[in-house]
Amino acid sequence: HGDLVQEFLRLQTLVLAPVCPHVAERCWARLGKTTTVVDAAWPEQPPADPALARLATYLDKTLSDLRVKADKVRKRKKAGAESAVSLSRAEIYVASSLEDWQQAVLAVLQEEADTPGGGAFDKLFKQALLADSRVKATGLLPKTILPFAQARIDMHLAGDASALEASLPFDEAATLTELLPFLSAELSIPQDALSILPWPPLDSRLATALALAAPGRPSPSFE
Repeated sequence: HGDLVQEFLRLQTLVLAPVCPHVAERCWARLGKTTTVVDAAWPEQPPADPALARLATYLDKTLSDLRVKADKVRKRKKAGAESAVSLSRAEIYVASSLEDWQQAVLAVLQEEADTPGGGAFDKLFKQALLADSRVKATGLLPKTILPFAQARIDMHLAGDASALEASLPFDEAATLTELLPFLSAELSIPQDALSILPWPPLDSRLATALALAAPGRPSPSFE
């Protein structure tokens, strides 16, 4: 990523020039530039790429969630231990799509969000949700439907773009696999002991113990 680092340094030098021209001039020369920094054009801001912005948001949130969960496991293992506890292994399970019943719920939520004057998601809406033929066809009880629906409603009202989506616009597993060296360093887990796997786990007991994975919300298992 040398080219990316060089571009970052070039832009930072240009922005620094009006405030610290002498320092910026020295940095400019160290970058191999033969002209003076004061004669260089001010950097232009290209249009934001929605796909890259979405990916960046996903990575920030996912890494934060993984750190928090890893720290909780460390604290649990540390209880009674005299020295610091490290994690020896992690399996991160990724779901490529939602289950059919979840997609049925999201379809109803999306219709409500798209309805002019809708989007209240109040008690009456939840009653209508449970009465919807697509949701009733799942055969699931309200105690399963409503917590999932409420979680997605809260995400939607908080401005989360993925709240009502059944899948992601990028390959989540491939993205995390490419970032394994970075994840290994951030989580302090050896890279060869860090795996990206499809949801659900082959071990049914582990699948029951872990939080349900969904697109954009991987479910990790730490040891």
